[in-house]
Amino acid sequence: MAKTADLPALPLQNVNSRPEKLAEALLPPPAHLIFDKDIFSPWNVLSFALALLSAVIGWLLVRRYDSSTKTIFGWTLFVFLLGIAGLLTLLCVQEWPAREACPHCKKLRTVDRELCEHCQSPFAPPERNGTEIFAPL
Repeated sequence: MAKTADLPALPLQNVNSRPEKLAEALLPPPAHLIFDKDIFSPWNVLSFALALLSAVIGWLLVRRYDSSTKTIFGWTLFVFLLGIAGLLTLLCVQEWPAREACPHCKKLRTVDRELCEHCQSPFAPPERNGTEIFAPL
């Protein structure tokens, strides 16, 4: 015969400390929609504001390199849904082309285009250094 004993229920732990709330605010916004009962609490509003700010920064970064509309929209939505984690992913994953000053308008332009995206002027060919004879025709 086994002995049994009823134990008192453990009290529920509430997350009330500021570091824990701040860590929750850094979660992506969809996590708050799924797991949180009070969507309009100040910490959730902070989370959505951080996600919106991250999306704006991501939009500006992707747009700066004259990407396609589909790419701009996709990255912006991705960054908004994941918040700060999405912005960090964008910074780590996206391959950014090199940029140099345009000789005509002096604005930074990407080197992988034939024309400047600001003033539409063509670029001078690179200087000859003797290795051109090895280049394929």
